[in-house]
Amino acid sequence: MAAQRLSCPDCLVARRGMLSAILGGAAAGPCLLQSYTLEARAELPRHWFERYAFAIVRRGVVVRQRVDPSGERVSVDAAGPGSFLPLRLAGGPETSAGYAASRLIVCIYPYESIDADVADEKTLRDLFGLQQQALDRLERIAAARGRHSAVDQVHALLDALRSTMAPLREGGPRPIDLSQRDMALLLRLRPETVCRALRSLEREGVIERSPDGFSLPSR
Repeated sequence: MAAQRLSCPDCLVARRGMLSAILGGAAAGPCLLQSYTLEARAELPRHWFERYAFAIVRRGVVVRQRVDPSGERVSVDAAGPGSFLPLRLAGGPETSAGYAASRLIVCIYPYESIDADVADEKTLRDLFGLQQQALDRLERIAAARGRHSAVDQVHALLDALRSTMAPLREGGPRPIDLSQRDMALLLRLRPETVCRALRSLEREGVIERSPDGFSLPSR
């Protein structure tokens, strides 16, 4: 798909004035990212991890996975609207995978364009800030996985995702639209274990469930 003329109105990164040299605008020229739509549960194409440096999530949630030497996939990250998602990593494309946890619109940036497009200090600073947000998300999810009980793990995961899954979205926290199956993969628990933990947290009033997802009410 060809590069778009201007950044999309729903691009949270562009609305924050970040990466204008890449995302385009009235003075910066066309957007250099390529936009794709994936249906829920679709795998991220393997060549994305070879040819593209990063993705910006516009809509939906993407789960990133690490592939170990035996070929087993381990879910490590969940990124929502406005999130920065590194694609080409030092370990090589064979160590990375991912899938759309819901219907996904994502914009990807060619790796070969970095040297030409990422030259000014502001773009470098913006990229560093977005990378730090992605790293914080990974660390918070990993910390949730390290809690002792399943109830504590699920609670910590929801708390982490509330602030990191869509960090650029304005307004108060919104429900976390992630299935129990995806939570189980991130925490490396059985889905029925996550289901029991969620019911326990609901009974205690720690979380609330709605058709839009799970929320942690303010106290």
